[in-house]
Parts: sequence; C-alpha cells; structure tokens
Amino acid sequence: MMNAFGIKFKEQQREQAVMVAVGVAMLIACYALIIQPVFKNVTALRQEVFDSQKRLDLYQEIEISKGSLRDLESSLVTMKDRSLFLGKISDLASQSQLNVQTLTPRTQAEGDYSKLSVELEGKGSFFALLKFLKALEGGGISLSIKSISLLRQSSLRKEEEKYPLQIQIDMGTILKSQAKKTND
Repeated sequence: MMNAFGIKFKEQQREQAVMVAVGVAMLIACYALIIQPVFKNVTALRQEVFDSQKRLDLYQEIEISKGSLRDLESSLVTMKDRSLFLGKISDLASQSQLNVQTLTPRTQAEGDYSKLSVELEGKGSFFALLKFLKALEGGGISLSIKSISLLRQSSLRKEEEKYPLQIQIDMGTILKSQAKKTND
C-alpha cells in the first residue's frame, strides 16, 4: 500500500505506527489530565506547608515571649508595695553610707501599669555612690537610672569632709497597678 509520500507500508508496520501514535497520544493525554494537575497541587501544597511552618514558628515565638513577659512582670513591684520599695532604696543608700536628704516619688498611670519616678537627693562620697549603685544592681530591684548629678561642696566643714558631694539621682521603674490573675 502506498501513502501520500509514495512510501510503501506493510500491514504490520502500519499497525505499529498506529500503536506508536496512540501511545504518544496516551502519554500526552496522561500528562495533561493527570500529571500536570498533580504538579499544580504539589506546588500549592508546598506553599501551604511553608505558610503553616511560618505560622507555627510565630506561634512558638509568641509563647516564648509570653513566658518572658510573665517572668519580667513577676519581678515588678505592685502599686500597694510602693512604700516598701522606696524603703528598700533608702535602706540601700544608708547601708552604702549615703546621707539621704529627700526621696521624692512621682507616679503616672499608664494602663495596667504605673510609671514611678524617684528623685533621691543626698550627700556622700564618690565611693559611697558607687557602693549604692552596685547595691541597687545586685539587690534585685528593677530600676533604671536616668541621671546622676554630683556637686562638690565648696567649704569643707567637719560634716562635709564625711560627705564631700551633693548627689542627685533620678531613677525610674514600672509598677503593676494590681496583681494580675493568670489563667494558663
């Protein structure tokens, strides 16, 4: 039998050619109908897995932050314990041989917390000041020092020899307005 190109095919070769053509057509159909949609689903699922992993990582970071916040908050003094807190500062100053003349607290409410500013004025030596700052740092008091002013006494009377510096320290901390209940 002759085709349009003038090539003779035997019946068996024609059957093989049709089988090859049908096989290629089946491969193309399988790819188009089965494999390509699966690749699209795999790509979409891969993106979902990536997004889920990011959400899980963020959730874990939030849980860690909540624990850190609870730890930090547990070290804060409550508003009702403010006078004990100020007494502890005064005691540490006395133990450090600072002569406290005034200890002035000011509070400012900010939501569930209050901002406490404390101004300490007193007399003492430079080494007494260093000892006091070290005692504050090691005393478990959550306190930040905003400023320290030192003024040397001009005349040296007997008392001023013991306390040669006029010292002013501005400190601050955060107080809990009330003890929070946690429902974990």
